[in-house]
Amino acid sequence: MLEIIGIVLAGLALGVVAVLLTGVVRLRRMRSRHRERLAVIAPTHSAPAALFGLASDGAHQTRGVGTVAMSDTQLMFVQLVPDREVLIERNDITSVQLTRTFMGSTATRDLVVLTWEANGLGDAVALSMDDADGWRSRLDA
Repeated sequence: MLEIIGIVLAGLALGVVAVLLTGVVRLRRMRSRHRERLAVIAPTHSAPAALFGLASDGAHQTRGVGTVAMSDTQLMFVQLVPDREVLIERNDITSVQLTRTFMGSTATRDLVVLTWEANGLGDAVALSMDDADGWRSRLDA
């Protein structure tokens, strides 16, 4: 009887180790892909951020954490989960402002809201990040 319990516990332990290793490998791949996507724009500034909303996605959308990065010519937000990105040419940005509301939702701290127009189509994104005022200043420059 003790032998069977020992075999079952050993099997469970191996299963847990396999699940943990798989998770670690997935996390490393996700982080690597995240860094590669940001490197495309050769950022001069980057910071952790959370997507509060993207106007073109409508009312029902998935918010999430990721990284905002800025180069001399582009701004990019890369979200971890779900895997997506928002890429904006800085010349296309029409306004940068701080607010606590976006698309009918209210935040507990300032959001950086960017509006832009490209190829005759306008859009807006709200990002929650530390140093929101510093990011607004950098983007206004």
